[in-house]
Amino acid sequence: MAAIATPEDVLSFWLEDVITHPDTLGAQVKRWYSGGKEMDAAITGRFGATIEALSNGLADAWARHGPRDRLAAIIALDQFSRSIHRKSPKAFTSDPLALRLAREAVAKNEDQQLDPIERWFIYMPFEHSEAMADQREAVRLFEKLMSAATDHTRTSFQSALDYARRHAEVIEKFGRFPHRNDVLGRTSTPEEAAWVKEHGGF
Repeated sequence: MAAIATPEDVLSFWLEDVITHPDTLGAQVKRWYSGGKEMDAAITGRFGATIEALSNGLADAWARHGPRDRLAAIIALDQFSRSIHRKSPKAFTSDPLALRLAREAVAKNEDQQLDPIERWFIYMPFEHSEAMADQREAVRLFEKLMSAATDHTRTSFQSALDYARRHAEVIEKFGRFPHRNDVLGRTSTPEEAAWVKEHGGF
């Protein structure tokens, strides 16, 4: 079994040098969201044991150390879990904990102590929630993030905001994400099935 990672291990793997070189953000977005099986395998091999430890108390320990360690916990719980458990109900098991950590970060203004690119991942757990209030908060936060955009980050931040708005529209329409239904053993309504057939998911 792989050793438990440190917060810096998580941040170094996920962010690489995008904070100091924001001109690479477009390439990083492709790596984050289009990495495919290779990315999933790399995350599973390096961070599988860490996710379990974070879920069993380590996440709160990291969060107590400050904004960047909290960010690392959120990235692992919210992003890495989806890679490690893709197409499994376990992909969403860590979402409530990631969301709690994210809410605490925003309430304490810890997100404002981070680079705008890092804030992106503080906000993602709101977007992954099936509660409308969280979706509204996601849109608000990503709208606020746009005010910190630069020439290097504006396109990617706008895309992130567009996705947040699309997620919110789906929750407003269905009250849940229809593309999760099969994985979670939920029966889709005809309208949801039609939506999935047309859109696939996010």
